[in-house]
Amino acid sequence: MVGLGVMGRNFLLNMADHRFSVAGYDKDPAKVEALRQESKERDVRRAADIKEFLTLLRRPRAVMMLVPAGAPVDSVIKDLLPHLDKGDRIIDAGIISRSWTRRIQAALYGRWMDSSTGRKAKRRHAKDSQVFF
Repeated sequence: MVGLGVMGRNFLLNMADHRFSVAGYDKDPAKVEALRQESKERDVRRAADIKEFLTLLRRPRAVMMLVPAGAPVDSVIKDLLPHLDKGDRIIDAGIISRSWTRRIQAALYGRWMDSSTGRKAKRRHAKDSQVFF
């Protein structure tokens, strides 16, 4: 999980409570520390930077992000893309407008496969990684 605000952290802790192996990262070290404090009794891994975070995930990697819509989504995608491999996935679990989704799709065409706005998924030919919205 990228984004350890209230929603991201609680989602991650809930998954850990249900015995899923999880890892979390946030650019804000205080949020990573909050996760550390809340996850003492759980199997939750944490990372101080995006590269370390990605090493905690099994391949192909699925990276879910719960960050505010807009520039934070762009920033996370920009940080992730140089480190992703064929078959890796980015899942944006936040609320994002249809026009923003289309803009990101256009920017990533050829590097993403599925895009869902909550109603239906559109399929594209994937060359590399996949991004889900």
